[in-house]
Amino acid sequence: MIQSMTGYGSMTFGKGKNKYVLSIKTVNGRFLDLKFKGHELDPSLEKDIKDLISSKLIRGTIYVNLELYQNNNIKTLYFNKERFDSVLSIL
Repeated sequence: MIQSMTGYGSMTFGKGKNKYVLSIKTVNGRFLDLKFKGHELDPSLEKDIKDLISSKLIRGTIYVNLELYQNNNIKTLYFNKERFDSVLSIL
């Protein structure tokens, strides 16, 4: 089991005009802290990613950044209606 690490990795994947760029940056830290940026992920997928990372790392700050490019333009706005409806029902 890895106890701490500092590093950076990036990859591009997708088909046709839709491309995703995933980058992960890790910095040494006392506790495990996962932070997501960029394209909005489904909460269940985000949990699966957190579980996978937590099974491999004990500590450190991990930044996961996912960007979606459509027709070589970055998609900067994403509306998650299910999440909005659930927050609205709580309020």
